[in-house]
Amino acid sequence: MADEDDDDETTDFEVADTAGKALALVTQIRKSPQARTFFQQCCVEVNELKLELLKWIRTRWASLFGMLEHTFKLRKGVNRFIQLADDSDEVPNLQGKSYGAFKLSAEEWKKLELMHDVLQEPANAQQSFSATREPTVWRAIPVLEYLQQTWQNMAGSSKFDDFSSAINSGLDNIRKWYHKIDETDVYFVCLVLDPNYKVAYAKGKWEPHDFDEGMRSLRKVFDKYYHHNSSPAAAEPSIAAPASLARHGSYGHSWMCDAVKTRVANDTANRRPRQELDDYLAAPLEDVENIVACTIPFNIPPSHALQRITLAIRGSAVASERAFSSGGITGTARRNCLLPTTFEALQLLKSGHRQGHISATVQAEFAAAHEHYAMDEI
Repeated sequence: MADEDDDDETTDFEVADTAGKALALVTQIRKSPQARTFFQQCCVEVNELKLELLKWIRTRWASLFGMLEHTFKLRKGVNRFIQLADDSDEVPNLQGKSYGAFKLSAEEWKKLELMHDVLQEPANAQQSFSATREPTVWRAIPVLEYLQQTWQNMAGSSKFDDFSSAINSGLDNIRKWYHKIDETDVYFVCLVLDPNYKVAYAKGKWEPHDFDEGMRSLRKVFDKYYHHNSSPAAAEPSIAAPASLARHGSYGHSWMCDAVKTRVANDTANRRPRQELDDYLAAPLEDVENIVACTIPFNIPPSHALQRITLAIRGSAVASERAFSSGGITGTARRNCLLPTTFEALQLLKSGHRQGHISATVQAEFAAAHEHYAMDEI
């Protein structure tokens, strides 16, 4: 395993408290190649897993939890190392202290276990965002609220009395970030646009006035993206696609599609502005026990407001998540340089292609036929 110590400056921890003792021990073992080798031997002797002790990297998500997780998995090896290291010729002596000073009592292991339980909650929350390739902005509100509620329960439990002050400090930090969510509509809108949840979560968990405020924001965003067509678009003559390109191999498929598109255009022209939104919210939820990843709420033409909102907001969310996750990396500025309008146009184009409204092959055939016709005229 590559050494990760270069990711953070070297820190000397005190052994006066339990957490400091564990952190100091891990640091000392990782500093010395001989100590590392001897520690692996100790783990083999007690039939422990072949894992490395992980160092706490302050700038890395869930790093302290990962350090505790590996320390617990290697607990027998840690105890054996502390017992034998000072008397072993294979391990260099420490200056001014001994490995015996890092001995963890049963009570101290219990404290570390409780600390591990507390930190597991934000670690799981962070993993729920990083373990998927789909946009995850819609998760921000329920994940933060669940984490907040879980920590509040821990802070009120006598089991975690020794950590109540630290948990409350963590809750203050969560509230700070939760207030940041109120500064934009994107989190609530993305949650509503997921057909697995729509408004069910917010309506069940929020106070009525908070829910009503969220709905006002949703309608405002919908109105921004809604484009009313006063009359159906005239059907434009087109060159029929070759039989080999007809979808599903169906003869006359393009002819039928033109008729359907005319009907869709007529229906769109006669819909009241917010009917699309109301119909979507009134439709049954997807089976929450069998949730599927969602990039578009349902199969609607890309000119409709809900899909335009979904593509624009979730597209921006992907860019935002990548920028956030790679903060401090110089390449971020080069990658995230598209204007929002350009990004939205690209998302609409991609959606139209995926849903069959646009076909690159058919368009190429169409262009080639026109070019041939133009050359004949010349």
